[in-house]
Amino acid sequence: MITILAGGTGSVKLVRGLATQRTDVNVICNVGDNYWLYGMYVCPDIDTITYGLAELLDVERGWGIKKDTFGFYVRWKFLAKRRGLELVTGILLHI
Repeated sequence: MITILAGGTGSVKLVRGLATQRTDVNVICNVGDNYWLYGMYVCPDIDTITYGLAELLDVERGWGIKKDTFGFYVRWKFLAKRRGLELVTGILLHI
């Protein structure tokens, strides 16, 4: 069993590389950069590791989901400005 202490977007390369060679890889991931955004708890390093292991990582940027359009986020920001943040936050929680 291998345990990796991972932090930052660069660690996903190490994790992905080891995961191709072994099936018993554990990751302890940085949570120091986590934050709240529009009522959602965002964990960027955990997300990056998860996307990388699932082969969903946008390797050009080094973070996020490949081919992500950010369409929902853009639309949500538009609605928040137009209708009031409280209403849109309520809608978001039901999606």
